[in-house]
Amino acid sequence: MIKRTPPTTPVNNALSAVSENESIKVTQRRKKGSDERSEQLPLFMKEVKNMTTNLKLEQDMKFDSLNSAITEIKSQNTEIQKCIEFVSQKYDETA
Repeated sequence: MIKRTPPTTPVNNALSAVSENESIKVTQRRKKGSDERSEQLPLFMKEVKNMTTNLKLEQDMKFDSLNSAITEIKSQNTEIQKCIEFVSQKYDETA
């Protein structure tokens, strides 16, 4: 069986040369735009909070409107029931 070694590439050669001669130091770099994102986050959060507050106010107004309409309909239904009972009673008296 023939044993083969992996082909040498310029990258492998450079890494092996560096590792033989010096130790490699790795540092972290800041990502581009991270400062912009950290500055924009509070503005975004404030905007979302304002949108949520406005939505709640709109929903409260619609709820109040619907609630008053339902109350009015209930009142009308009560009046209709009274009228029907009155007409039914008069019909029974005449019949």
